Amino acid sequence: MTQTPVHIVAIGLRSPIGLSPDAAAAAYRAGFSRLSDHPFMVDGLGEPVRGCLDPHLDARIVGHERLSALLDFVLRYALIQLAPGHPLPPLLLALPEHRPGFAQADEDAIQTRLSSSLPGLRCGVFGRGHAGSLEAIRVACQEQLGPSCGVCLVAGVESYFEADTIEWLADNRQLLDEETRGGFFPGEGAGCLVLATEAARRRAQLPSLGVIRGAGSALESALIRTDAINRASGLITAIDHAYHGFRLPSDAVDCVYSDVNGEAYRQDEWGLAQLRRPISFKYPVGRPAHCEFPVKAWGDQGAAAGVLLAALACADWRHGWAFGRRAMLVASSEGGLRSAVIIDQPTT
Repeated sequence: MTQTPVHIVAIGLRSPIGLSPDAAAAAYRAGFSRLSDHPFMVDGLGEPVRGCLDPHLDARIVGHERLSALLDFVLRYALIQLAPGHPLPPLLLALPEHRPGFAQADEDAIQTRLSSSLPGLRCGVFGRGHAGSLEAIRVACQEQLGPSCGVCLVAGVESYFEADTIEWLADNRQLLDEETRGGFFPGEGAGCLVLATEAARRRAQLPSLGVIRGAGSALESALIRTDAINRASGLITAIDHAYHGFRLPSDAVDCVYSDVNGEAYRQDEWGLAQLRRPISFKYPVGRPAHCEFPVKAWGDQGAAAGVLLAALACADWRHGWAFGRRAMLVASSEGGLRSAVIIDQPTT
């Protein structure tokens, strides 16, 4: 449990199903999906790659330029919600793990673009892959925010639509197609949360969209694409850390927002976490714990997953669509990072 409340006071979101948290949440609740054929990328069978693309971004823009365009949109969307003249908060950024199509040079180019578009921005990479932005939230709450730094930004960005990345996914049998039933549909998007301490929020007269109550991270050693057996030990440890200071089962979450993407490895891990830690979740009579898996609407969001899940939870509370007042966000990176964040509906 965080020693003092940390509030989500503003959100920027860009996803294939909406350019704001409210729009994306409404599309998701309506059962909308942006799944379609890519206009020119093909898989190993010569068929168009199926995925969830941003319909407002030219498909010919690829690589770090595409990621930078997505990230710039959400940062400006979030920052404009702060009062004019508010100092530019530091940014804790989550980026994709290094892979074919995304290397250190691309990471450097993104940070150079940020320095140019937002002069004076202090930025560092604090997480990678699916769990990266949840890890960045943990760092913000436990290490960054305090009397000397009352406001900060946490952002994540992802796009799989780079030729080398698509080929890599196909070679690893992770790209869902006619021959690979256990893969996933690639997606793209970005999100940015403005986090503030209670004192900073009141001082700046900012709203509370959600309250972060706990956060935890751990490393899983039994990685995907290896022969090791994943018993969900890393994810369970992250969940246990997030629950530190809580009284279970009375303080258990009502709902889970997860980045599970359809891969057997990911589904098995999540199922084992529930089986091994049943006390961590509330179970309606005769039903399993309530879980949301928005990948079916916006595709696999990779490094953007954590912040987009947080944005979805906050929008659900705003519109009365949420399942209970306490939610957990969970995500798992291919490199082993596992993260969980507990977030409450604000009382005012």
